[in-house]
Amino acid sequence: MKTGREIALQVLKEVDENGAYANIALSHILEQYRPAPLDRRFITELVYGTIKARNTLDWIIEKFSSRPLAKMTVWVRNVLRMGVYQLWYLERVPPSAACNEAVNLTKRYGHQGTAKFVNGVLRTVARQKADIRFPSLEEDPVQHIALQFSHPAWMVERWLARFGREETIRLCQANNETPRLSVRANTLKITRAALKAALEKEGLLVEESHWAPEGLILDGFSALGQLAALQEGLFQVQDESSMLVAHVLDPQPGEFIIDACGAPGGK
Repeated sequence: MKTGREIALQVLKEVDENGAYANIALSHILEQYRPAPLDRRFITELVYGTIKARNTLDWIIEKFSSRPLAKMTVWVRNVLRMGVYQLWYLERVPPSAACNEAVNLTKRYGHQGTAKFVNGVLRTVARQKADIRFPSLEEDPVQHIALQFSHPAWMVERWLARFGREETIRLCQANNETPRLSVRANTLKITRAALKAALEKEGLLVEESHWAPEGLILDGFSALGQLAALQEGLFQVQDESSMLVAHVLDPQPGEFIIDACGAPGGK
């Protein structure tokens, strides 16, 4: 039986090596292994958190590693990223657990030598965490903001030129907030009010969207795909901004409309 960390590592490997979409790869592997709700949430946190903070994690690893990240195997590289993510961002995870589990994973996907290497890097990060300093905001605002809030340096540089320091920091902070899950009622089958009642009957906490007339905000679920309302096609996961596109476009009968949003998603 694979641990939650091992399942998360497999997703990170697919994203790093094969350019997989994180949400699709994660959904497939969760469906394959069907972990318990608590493990499912931890796996999701590890995958999305490690990917989101990747440039910051890489900067920290490079400070303590004798080997460049590019010279490591994809397994070792992502074991280190996931380990540093737990040490740096997840206070509820004991440092000893983050280090020990990373070593166990490296033994499985590497060898004794790489396991010792991973152990050394992670335990050094754990010991010296309080002493790690990003470049100062005054001397290097681009790198400071990029690393502090884990955003691409090119984006931070562009925002600084356009919006200034304070607004750039606020934008980065907003980007790092965890969004609430919004869904669009399939109004060909059900009204928003009826869907809200059906989801509440399944045990979810449901609010109506303030922006989209067919939108709902969901909380209190563990496995969305197991909801009867989703299986019956009564709703689709979609951001509120995406729902608003159709209202802004306001298509009329007889019009020919090309949807140019070709990537996976719900627009």
